[in-house]
Amino acid sequence: MKKNLLLFGGSSDVGEKIILELSKDYNIYATKNKGNIIPQTKKNYACNLKKLDDLDRIIKDIPSLDVVVFSAFPEILNDAKDFGGY
Repeated sequence: MKKNLLLFGGSSDVGEKIILELSKDYNIYATKNKGNIIPQTKKNYACNLKKLDDLDRIIKDIPSLDVVVFSAFPEILNDAKDFGGY
């Protein structure tokens, strides 16, 4: 029986590689803020990591959660060298 994996950042290049590598062994539930997620996932969610309601909704929707992978990164609103905008 496959385990359930929640992937934050499923629409990124790193997220796509994680999905391709692990989809044969895991039911992957993936989030995105912008962009599209490749179709090898059990379910996809639009998610803004700054909104706790989005996170609560996703966690409650997954029947059981075995693994969490975080490959998301917040949108940079200023110079990437200035960490004050995070």
